[in-house]
Amino acid sequence: MKRVFSLFLFSLLPAVFVYGQITYSNNHLRAGDEIVKQQVEYKDPGRQGENVIWDFSQLKAINDEYRLTYSAPVSWDDSLYVLGKDTILVDDISEGDLVIGTEHYTKYFYRHQKNMLRLLGFKNPVSQMHNMPAIPVVNYPLAYGQKIEDTYNSESIYSGTEYMDIRGSVSVEGDAMGIMILPNKDTLHHVFRIRTVQTMERVLDSLDIADSVPPFHTQIETYRWYEKGYRYPIFETVRNTNLLTQDKEVYFTTAFFYPPQEHYYLDTDDENLAVLDSLDQQPNTPDTDNPISWIEKNFSYNFFPNPVSTTLNIEYKLEEGAEIGITLYSVTHGLVKDIPARRKEAGVHTATMDCSDLFPGSYALKFIVNGEHTGSVVIKR
Repeated sequence: MKRVFSLFLFSLLPAVFVYGQITYSNNHLRAGDEIVKQQVEYKDPGRQGENVIWDFSQLKAINDEYRLTYSAPVSWDDSLYVLGKDTILVDDISEGDLVIGTEHYTKYFYRHQKNMLRLLGFKNPVSQMHNMPAIPVVNYPLAYGQKIEDTYNSESIYSGTEYMDIRGSVSVEGDAMGIMILPNKDTLHHVFRIRTVQTMERVLDSLDIADSVPPFHTQIETYRWYEKGYRYPIFETVRNTNLLTQDKEVYFTTAFFYPPQEHYYLDTDDENLAVLDSLDQQPNTPDTDNPISWIEKNFSYNFFPNPVSTTLNIEYKLEEGAEIGITLYSVTHGLVKDIPARRKEAGVHTATMDCSDLFPGSYALKFIVNGEHTGSVVIKR
């Protein structure tokens, strides 16, 4: 039963430029587009912020191919569209406003409305959901540092016989920018990440107690990485946790890689072809709005998990060789961990810190690279 219920929760996930933002012209869903994605091993997405390195080069494929297609709905008598439980008059929309995304035998019903993409609901052989109001997927444009939030209620039918009322919240934020090394070993230099957090809680009454679907209160955290010149994400991670348990039990984690060479829509995507052509004329260096220091131009880093219980994993990339040291500071106890400065050549490097002996609280992770400093806050659980 737990496995079936987990599959039901997974079906709730929608299949969803100037550097550091996505725009309608370059990133809205288009009927007729098709992309292929591979399910790969999950890896913690790491920190938010700028100058992040995401090294996914060692992730192995779990399933080689999932096809994701987008199509336009067919109208009834040229007067209305029926998408799940939503009925929309033809006269109330413009061409391209309604899109159906299909994967895993599930159809997701989307609507572009007032510079926002919303999820009306979904339908598959096991379940159907109708969102009220439609859940925001992304706003156009959405830039680094911007965030949208909303609440919603949903009506759901599970296994054709069990009706559920669901309530929740959703937040969508452009939370990071940086460099990504793909499972095929290619490196992307203009990556923008969007973090979506959706909560779902079943609303119970006395008539619901006897059915086979247990009460649930979950959080679905989805990260999507976009690269300049591609309409759809290049990489995606999903983590679903149980908010009813004290330790937030993980229902499941998964990740998907969308190989750039299999974004088949590109031949008809003039906006993104123009972006790719312009990038071909530029050097492969990370973008920054106003690079003012060596470290901004030549150093990117990541670390995980955060919060940390035992081992903190650190990854960093040097565009040029440099001397680098890494320290961890406590406001109360001062320096608590130290990786002494050493000369490192250009490339990707890793390090670890044993945090199991630290007291719970906040710590400052600091990188000293060629005498310049940068860092982030680490939380010890």
